[in-house]
Order: sequence, then structure tokens, then C-alpha cells
Amino acid sequence: PSYVYKITDFSPEAFAEELRPLQLAPRVHNENIEVYSVGIGSGINETELQIIASDPSYVYLITDFSPEAFAEELRPLQLTACETPAIFEISQELQTTIGRAQATNLEYNFPPEGLTIKIEISVGELVLYGSFTIRSPSSLTADFKIRSTSEIDYFVSPELYR
Repeated sequence: PSYVYKITDFSPEAFAEELRPLQLAPRVHNENIEVYSVGIGSGINETELQIIASDPSYVYLITDFSPEAFAEELRPLQLTACETPAIFEISQELQTTIGRAQATNLEYNFPPEGLTIKIEISVGELVLYGSFTIRSPSSLTADFKIRSTSEIDYFVSPELYR
């Protein structure tokens, strides 16, 4: 699919009359383009962001301008729309929804004592491919594979890494 990322502070002078996002949104949605909207600053009209976005879960609000805040707020966007892995710290929790037949790439620095993977699956089946050397492993390049329709609680031994 194609993606559009609308990042705005909704300053009226930012848009030419013929390029108003609220008027263009229905046309873009009809073209099967996934639209994510990001509001930056205070006083953002969340209703307008929802109209622009293809789905309510594609709306992001950022009021803190620190690099850490941007990274934290936009991490779900990276998980759903990017093939580049999101890099996580060990013990950092992730909450996301992965659609049917979609993939999400995550990256962790493997600790010498091993890594426990815990995943709760609410609907459907999850197939997890892991690799110690390849950034986006597939069924052909994975060092290990986990498949489940319920909870996953799996320890990845450092012995696999050697």
C-alpha cells in the first residue's frame, strides 16, 4: 500500500486554498492510500486529525518537543508503517496491533544472559522469526521461529547465538 504522513501544527497560513487537507482527505482515502496524521504543538484540533487520517488509530499528538518524546510518540507509527526495525531496550514493553497478513519488525540488542520473549495474542495466529545477524528475518533466514495462537513465553538461549 501507499502511505501519506501529514505532520502539521494546523497553522492556517501553512496551506494554500486549493491544498486544504480536510478537503483532500476523502479523495486520498478513496485511492486506498493509508493516511497517518501527526499534530505537533498545543491547541491541535484532534477532530481534524481524525478526518485526515484513514483510521482513528493513525492519529498522533505530540506536545513535547524533546527528541525522546518524538521517538516515543511516533514508535507505533514506525511499527505499523515502516520496514525499518524499531529498536527497543530490554524489558521495554510494546503494545501494538498487527493486522492480518502484516509484519512488524522489532530489534533488541541481545544480552549475554539470553532473552525471554513474552507475547499475548488476543486474536489470530502469530509467527515470529528471530535472527541474531539479519535485521528483518524471514522464514528462510531466521535463526529461530515461534508460532502460536495464544500466549508466548519463550526463552532464547545465548547458546543459539554462538
